[in-house]
Amino acid sequence: NIEKSLTLKSENGYTSTTLISPNAYGIIYIYSEKVIIDGFTMYGAQNSYAIHFAYYSSYCIIRNNRIGLDDTQYNKNGIYVYDSDYLTIEKNIFHSNTEICINLHNIHYSNILFNTFIGSQYAIEMSYDSDYNYIYQNSFINQLQSPFNISRGSFNYFHSPFEITYTWNGSQYRS
Repeated sequence: NIEKSLTLKSENGYTSTTLISPNAYGIIYIYSEKVIIDGFTMYGAQNSYAIHFAYYSSYCIIRNNRIGLDDTQYNKNGIYVYDSDYLTIEKNIFHSNTEICINLHNIHYSNILFNTFIGSQYAIEMSYDSDYNYIYQNSFINQLQSPFNISRGSFNYFHSPFEITYTWNGSQYRS
């Protein structure tokens, strides 16, 4: 359990630092604001979430992690967030989480960007009035149901807030 503001960062990135659930339940539980989790592979939470945010865990950053390794070393779900604001979830790889990669319930003013989602039921689920979030530049590969499951929320942005240049199908475009 993380109960104070801190940075938990691996020295050499997710390819060399692995956190495995000892009991098929959550790996990291966050009960504080201003927590950074950076550079880990996490799997084994086959009955829960790899990372679980408790109420009001705002201003946290989850970046450069691999959440789920493959079809045999996976999590039921990746990240669960409830009643938190101003989060950044970026540059993570979510692989073979059997249900939902990121579950967002009543979050606001957060950024979900540059993540890769591979082989889960849903990449991102949003509910309970999750508003004013930016979700862009993510990659969705082999989602079994849909990239998104959005039940309630408004004023969420699914594009870059800035002009960007990108390549698609061998040609360059600007948004």
